Amino acid sequence: RGGSGGRHAAASGGMRLVRLSEQSIVDRLVAQSSVQPGLCTIYESMFSQNQDTDITFLDSGSLCGRFVDVRRCFPRAVVAGFVSTFDGSLHLNPDDGDMVVAGDKLVLLAPAGSH
Repeated sequence: RGGSGGRHAAASGGMRLVRLSEQSIVDRLVAQSSVQPGLCTIYESMFSQNQDTDITFLDSGSLCGRFVDVRRCFPRAVVAGFVSTFDGSLHLNPDDGDMVVAGDKLVLLAPAGSH
């Protein structure tokens, strides 16, 4: 899903890294905030209080289904995407209709120690 300004680089283990320009990151944050009620408040809290923020990979366990439904199960975190159990591909800011299946790893942004 690399947007404009992104560059792909290979990482160990077959995972693909995407480098984004600062403008691209801001664009994504604004876009996500416009479609996910309360997200702006979470971002503001996480990034403005000198509070440590963790990026965590969490096994989806029994949480399966549409991405929109899975991310709503985490009111105190931002579910930024998931890593597919099938091919190891990283899906950041996936479409709401994308399916999360058992074994996928969720990518969460949350205040340190809250997960």
